[in-house]
Amino acid sequence: PETYRRGWVAPARDGDRLQARRRINYLVESGRLQRPNELPCVDCCHVWASGERRHEYDHHHGYAAEHQLDVVAVCSECHHEREDRRVC
Repeated sequence: PETYRRGWVAPARDGDRLQARRRINYLVESGRLQRPNELPCVDCCHVWASGERRHEYDHHHGYAAEHQLDVVAVCSECHHEREDRRVC
C-alpha cells in the first residue's frame, strides 16, 4: 500500500477508477513513478517529442483494488484503440 502525507494509507477500493487515477498521479507527482511522456509507448514504440501526441498511463488490468498500481505507458492513439477493444 502507498503511504501518503502524515503516514495515512488509503485502502484500495475495487473498481474505483478515480482512486486508481489519483494513486498513479500521486506517484508521478512525488517522483516515485516516471512521467508517461518519458517512456515509449508499449504498443507502437512511439517516443514522445514536443508537439506530438502525448503519452498516458493505462490501467491495463482494470481498476480492481489489487491492480490499481498496474499501469503501462501508451500514446494517446494506442490508448483510444485499447479502450475501443475493451468496449466490444
